[in-house]
Amino acid sequence: MTFIRRQGEYFYLVKNEREGDKVRQIVKLYLGKKTDVDKMFRNYQALIKRKT
Repeated sequence: MTFIRRQGEYFYLVKNEREGDKVRQIVKLYLGKKTDVDKMFRNYQALIKRKT
């Protein structure tokens, strides 16, 4: 499963992967600080509104 994880003011796209009996979180992408992520989602929302 892939999801967004917040660690302090930083956001990461992470994926859970099983290694034997253990589940590990693997960081797939650094998304940035909270202000960067907020701006990214606002731009994404505006893009979706224009396409619908």
